[in-house]
Amino acid sequence: MFNINRGDFYMKKIQLSKTGKKNRGKYEVLVDDDIFEEVNKFDWCYHHTGYACNSKMKILLHRYIWNLKFGDIPEGLDVEHKDQDKLNCQISNLRLATHSQNCRNKSKTKRNTSGYIGVSKSVKKIEYQDGIYIYEYWRCSWKDNLGKERAKMFSFNNVEKVRAARYYDLMAKQFAKEYQGELNFQSLEEYQYALKQAILEDIKSN
Repeated sequence: MFNINRGDFYMKKIQLSKTGKKNRGKYEVLVDDDIFEEVNKFDWCYHHTGYACNSKMKILLHRYIWNLKFGDIPEGLDVEHKDQDKLNCQISNLRLATHSQNCRNKSKTKRNTSGYIGVSKSVKKIEYQDGIYIYEYWRCSWKDNLGKERAKMFSFNNVEKVRAARYYDLMAKQFAKEYQGELNFQSLEEYQYALKQAILEDIKSN
């Protein structure tokens, strides 16, 4: 356990175990100082999904903390981490969200192959009389106000990949708003720079 002073509030770190008490100390979770004693009564483990959990109580730590502070979680709502750090369980980092809103608050995953959030490579096979044509393209996907997935296709080159990433950012700001999560570009200048680099890459490859 570590006590950390961040100016006007205190928080503590609880060391987690991956499976029971084995490998204790490899993972740590942040909790507020005022609930540390209550939370630390139990053995919290690191779940393979990235959350802190207690297998005996069958509950995730961030949901347990929300129950401590505010009571039962309303039906149909999730408790999400604002900064997408599943081991930052301070109350200031937790909020209620619908499942759709929670899904919008996303960041780049390990399986990402484009290098950009919301952009993935897709392949479409079209059969003609003389054979099969394979069409590759960049697919930009996001959730609308109803939680329905929407998508827009972009040509398969570096410039269009950057444009797809920018389009995702615009859709995330429009539909997700405060639940938008991480964006691909923090400023217009950053996008313009990435676009220039992509143009040069496409010129070199042609």
